[in-house]
Amino acid sequence: MLLKRIVAITGPPTIVAVAVLVFDACFTHVIFADSAEPRAQQTATRPYDMGVPETIRDADSFVPTGTLESQLRVRDYTVNTYDHACVGDEEQCGCFEVLKGKQRVYAVEARGYGFDPGGTSEGREDGGIIPPVGTDVTGDGQPDAVLLEETGGHENYLYILQIGGEFRPIEVLRIWGTPAFKDLNGDGVLEVLTWDETFMGWKCCNAYSPCPDVILSYCSGQYRVARDLMKRPSPPDAELRRKAAAIATSQDWSEYRGSWSFHDMLVATTRMDPCWRWGYDGVPPDLWREMLNLIYSGNQDKAMWFFDQAWKPGFRGKARFLKYFISNLQTSPYWAEIEELNRKRP
Repeated sequence: MLLKRIVAITGPPTIVAVAVLVFDACFTHVIFADSAEPRAQQTATRPYDMGVPETIRDADSFVPTGTLESQLRVRDYTVNTYDHACVGDEEQCGCFEVLKGKQRVYAVEARGYGFDPGGTSEGREDGGIIPPVGTDVTGDGQPDAVLLEETGGHENYLYILQIGGEFRPIEVLRIWGTPAFKDLNGDGVLEVLTWDETFMGWKCCNAYSPCPDVILSYCSGQYRVARDLMKRPSPPDAELRRKAAAIATSQDWSEYRGSWSFHDMLVATTRMDPCWRWGYDGVPPDLWREMLNLIYSGNQDKAMWFFDQAWKPGFRGKARFLKYFISNLQTSPYWAEIEELNRKRP
């Protein structure tokens, strides 16, 4: 277990943080969903799963706000998306609604900029995109609608709805960026390809932050981490040793600890110093990038071995770094299933 590697550290570290909070006037809430069964909004082991919204009975009172952006029809269903808009001094949040015939069966208001219906997103560099409205995503022979709620930050929300026969909200997933949908194992069910941003901004700036890939698969009525698809053999030891040696001997380690003045920051940026030297622990992020890649492919023990090999000899703070790495890893919304991925089987 990872916890066995935690070494006790005496004396709490001093942490100086500056936070800028931006509040948006628009917050997501489900207006109603005529045929949705009530269910818990989150599960303890799968915090990325926001569940299926509870039914709200008063459907007639909903009035769409914002500017109509798209109108997509599949069989008896129409999916309308409305973009965020400002009307005079009033800020109108975007929303989307689902109509069956002329009857509205579902609607959601946005917390950010609005909703992106399937087939219009750019997707990821690996070639996958959000499927067009009407695609059978879950492999049950019924058309579905997938809408991405863009909040304006890294964290978005993915709405997956069945729009064939009876309307059924399937799932709302808390997701990072724009995911991709691909059938990776040929079973007719499209997996969700996303990534984990738990380490975004951790001990380095966002641009250098490692974000390991995560695959979600629809199984038994829920989306779960696809452990069978994420599990991979570890790279050969010789390859890992080469990578570890390159990290341990690189010039990117910095012994500086403490607060930085504006002048220090200006000099560092002028020299194009890597951001992890700017008052962080001075450890190059390639170290925990490789560790995360190993852990998220089911090779936790090899990740701990790599950590020992790649740590610069004589560089202080090794036990402290590992302690906080593990602590941050356990805050991941996928942690319970990643831990299970790394559990040894008899």
